[in-house]
This record gives sequence, structure tokens and C-alpha cells, in this order.
Amino acid sequence: MTSVHMQSDGPGLGDAELILQIKGGKLGAFTALVDRHQRSLINFFYHLGWDRQVAEDCAQEETCNLATGKCVPAACVLDRLEPNNALADARTLTVSASGPTSTPNLTLCTGDADFYKVALGSGDRLQALVEVDPLLNFDVAILNATGEIVAEGDYAATGTVSVAGDYFVRTRSRDDYVRYGLRLSVSRGVPCTADAEEPNENVVGAEPTGPGDYFQKTICPRDEDWYAVAVRRDRAAVLHRRNRREVVR
Repeated sequence: MTSVHMQSDGPGLGDAELILQIKGGKLGAFTALVDRHQRSLINFFYHLGWDRQVAEDCAQEETCNLATGKCVPAACVLDRLEPNNALADARTLTVSASGPTSTPNLTLCTGDADFYKVALGSGDRLQALVEVDPLLNFDVAILNATGEIVAEGDYAATGTVSVAGDYFVRTRSRDDYVRYGLRLSVSRGVPCTADAEEPNENVVGAEPTGPGDYFQKTICPRDEDWYAVAVRRDRAAVLHRRNRREVVR
């Protein structure tokens, strides 16, 4: 191992102040931060494997992104579940109502997405929660078998399914290298049952409708209902909608 020592731009400064200088492009501040913590890192890795050369290599395998001030591995290492970056390559995970399923030590590389497949029954409520640095950008979504989004969120997504079958959890990030863990929990929810007019989720499939009262309609999550009404040129159409919480979701 070869050590290079340069004069620091900020002797006596705290770590946070040195990081600010690093973000400003001052190489001396980066050197000072490395000199301050390198020995502790080498000792830490040495006690894990009792190999001095391996310990020194581990301490040098990360680089600092001067644009963000974040230290990241020099190369993105794929996790043990790759390849799973498409719906067709999704890795199967088992979920149970008896307790959450945790899958640690996962990684996302630049432009990557991870897909996981879970089998759910009608009325199952799935929660997908990621354990990740909260400063990183992260997106998690629950998808159905055709890839349509059931639920989506920044660090967690929760959705209840109406039809039994295979569903998918997708994780992705705009950061270059993300280490994360995934925790899946399943419980009983209230399924949303489509009404008799489905599919009518767009103008092409709009249900022809005339004057009158129509009840027992449902709108499920991320759904739209369209209706086609013929109106004479000298007439106007008036629509009244009555919401019932147990029906409209």
C-alpha cells in the first residue's frame, strides 16, 4: 500500500466542514479526511478477516464523488439475485401472514431496476418497504402481471389486490450505486371488486349511458371510469355523483 500525503486545506476542521470543502473541489480537504479515518478503517477490516493486505485493499475500494460529497464503491457490484432487471427475470420471494420477509444486502447500479415476484391471494394487502439511506433517491412499486402499477411510493408501497395471482415489486433509483434491503409484509385487506361495466377505463371503452340513476359503481385504485352520453344540441347534460366510502376507493 502506498500512502500519499498532501497538505490539508483545513487543518483542525471537523468532518462536516471538510466535506463541504471537498464539494467545493479542494483536494487537500479530501486528503485530510482520508488521513483522519484511514487507519481506523484498516483496523476495522483487519479484525473482520485478520489479513492486513485485504484490509488495506478494502479501505481503498471506495471513491469520493466530488459533485455530491458521497463516498461510493469504485465499481458497482451486482448482488446475488441478479439478473432480475426485468419483469420476466423477477426473483421469487415468499411472503406469509405470519411475519415480514426480509432480504438484505441488495444493490442497484446505474440505470438498474430490480424485480421480485410474490404470490398473493384475493384480498391480500402487500407492503413493500426498503431499508436504504434516506438521502438517496429511491422508488418502489407493486405491479400486476401485465406490469401495471398497483401502488407506488418513494421508500414504501402498500396495495390490496382483488385477483389472486403473481404480483411484482420493482425497486429503482437515480443514484449510481445503492445498497438496500427489502422487507415484504402481507396481511388481509378489503379487495376492490370491479363493477359490471368494466373495462371502461378510457374513452374507447366508455360505457353507453342514458338518463337515469346508476348505483353500485366502483372505482378501484389507479382506475378511471368513462361513460358515453348522447346529448341533443339544444339540451344540456347534468351529472350528479354520490360517493359511498365503502364503494368508491
